[in-house]
Amino acid sequence: MPPIRTPLCSISENRIPLCELKPYEHGKIIGKAEEGASIAKIAKDLKCYESTIKYTIHQEQLRNDGASLERGSRRKSYSDQDERNVLWLRTSCSLNVVRLPSSGFSRSMGSLIGELGSGQNSQKSMYLNGLYSA
Repeated sequence: MPPIRTPLCSISENRIPLCELKPYEHGKIIGKAEEGASIAKIAKDLKCYESTIKYTIHQEQLRNDGASLERGSRRKSYSDQDERNVLWLRTSCSLNVVRLPSSGFSRSMGSLIGELGSGQNSQKSMYLNGLYSA
């Protein structure tokens, strides 16, 4: 969390390290790069890491008006097969016909069962997989 500024003091222009660049800063980097400035010179002038400058230049084609790109989501800790197994288990339990498969369940099944849980989420997953009709 950034430090809180004392009221009635001047605002420091120093950036907090390891935070996102503003669209204006993206524009300055791209502008200097188009003028032919080296990555080291841009990094020194803007007080950023060289890797930040390289990444900003590399990702410029994907940006919309210099706005930051969304970060990727966290990877699932379970496979599609694990999800199908849990959904099968849940439907079998609701039909009182439970026969656990001898193999095929991975270590992450406990976390998957907890994530699917009961109620809206599991019904939605079951509906999407064709195992539940509303």
